[in-house]
Amino acid sequence: MLTAQPITIDLFAGAGGFGLGFEMAGFSVPLSVKIDAWACDTLRHNRPSMTVIQHDLRNFNTASSVKDICLLKPDIVIGGPPCQGFSIAGPAQKDPKDPRNSLFINFAQWISFLEPKAFVMENVKGLLSRKNFEGIKVIDIIKETFENLGYFVEVWLLNTVDHQLDGSHNAA
Repeated sequence: MLTAQPITIDLFAGAGGFGLGFEMAGFSVPLSVKIDAWACDTLRHNRPSMTVIQHDLRNFNTASSVKDICLLKPDIVIGGPPCQGFSIAGPAQKDPKDPRNSLFINFAQWISFLEPKAFVMENVKGLLSRKNFEGIKVIDIIKETFENLGYFVEVWLLNTVDHQLDGSHNAA
């Protein structure tokens, strides 16, 4: 019996690498959302059958606005909210009030509205140690946000050097 491909949507899609990985694993990725014009042009060029929405994710903040563009119920929502505020690259002193640091909340809104079976949110290692302006670890805030939506949350630290494109794992 042939089963339909599971559906994934890609938020903060960048040039589509995260979505490509899911496609390589057998998922359908019919929708990507990204604010950057160059990234969207890249997605449209490389994935002509994909719907690419060039827009600020923060502007889709109601269930109806999200469901108006996401016509299929996703099994999984993936995304990598901006990481500049958490990255160890760049200036050593990060601004805990950087508005990009709270974009995971918009990601969580989409999870709340679409109720996928699972989600995968990727970010940089620095996210694990950064604190907000009140001194609370950001990772704890993120975990609590998704747990309050009813999801079991696991945090994994992966070194991509240990993973090959064919999906195999290099033993250390």
